[in-house]
Amino acid sequence: MIWHHFSLVIYEIDNYFKKTEKINLVTYREDELTTSFFILVREHFKEEHNVQFYADQLCISRKYLTKVINKTMYKSPREIIHQVLAVEARLLLKNSNANVNEVASQLKFSDQASFSKFFKKHAGKSPLEYKKDDLY
Repeated sequence: MIWHHFSLVIYEIDNYFKKTEKINLVTYREDELTTSFFILVREHFKEEHNVQFYADQLCISRKYLTKVINKTMYKSPREIIHQVLAVEARLLLKNSNANVNEVASQLKFSDQASFSKFFKKHAGKSPLEYKKDDLY
């Protein structure tokens, strides 16, 4: 009996919070900026890894771009750029004969070490380990 009443109380509390949550309304401008950001990322992610570049291209501040993308995508612009880079790195390592240094160069990393560190953070293993896994 107590468990039943407790369940009803939890249910009512849950309903209360659902009603009082702010609705995350996205404005037309925010939607347009998000779409434009994704188009720019698709076009420039290999050369430009810096959020400031994308903000400058959109004629807005880096802070405002971060605010809009966080609101619309629940991720930061930096996370999105890195996610796209990580996917491309995986594809290049798996589907080409390029070695790790060539992939790092294609993705405009300053050196192989910084690319390897980036890749390991996003893929959970070094680029060389990832490439070798594909061979077996």
